Amino acid sequence: MEDAGEMRKTFTVPEIKPLNQYDFNRAKVCASVRWLLAKSYGSAENVPVELREPLYRDKFEQEHLQALRLPATPIP
Repeated sequence: MEDAGEMRKTFTVPEIKPLNQYDFNRAKVCASVRWLLAKSYGSAENVPVELREPLYRDKFEQEHLQALRLPATPIP
């Protein structure tokens, strides 16, 4: 049993989009990049805030990958 005073981890629920608006390719790329970042930083919680959303759209509605700034020293 858990103590009432124990902290529970909470997860944010992503917005659910209708299938006709869902971009499967973008989702696959985002999931892959997030996985790589989580592995390189040790866990998803350690990924810097500015890298948690790896893709962005420019003024011409084209998708681009955020510039990744990895630390110079290896992460244990």
